[in-house]
Amino acid sequence: MAVEQITGQVLSNMSLIDIPTELLEKASHLITLFQAVGGFIIAYIVFNILNIVWNRRKAKEFEKMTGLLEQINKKLDKKR
Repeated sequence: MAVEQITGQVLSNMSLIDIPTELLEKASHLITLFQAVGGFIIAYIVFNILNIVWNRRKAKEFEKMTGLLEQINKKLDKKR
């Protein structure tokens, strides 16, 4: 109950603050920069996730090929 009263008072006091338009204009460039950086970070994370999936598939295929080569070598050794 007391926390709600305090946060309500803080929020009502925040609405009284007027932000100058010059400050908003300067902040808009900064906000655009942060959005661009955030987009690059998200793209990097998605790229890494896709790369991990791709590498796991390649590793499984490599293990399968290695197993097949070992079977071929065993069969050739038996014939000699």
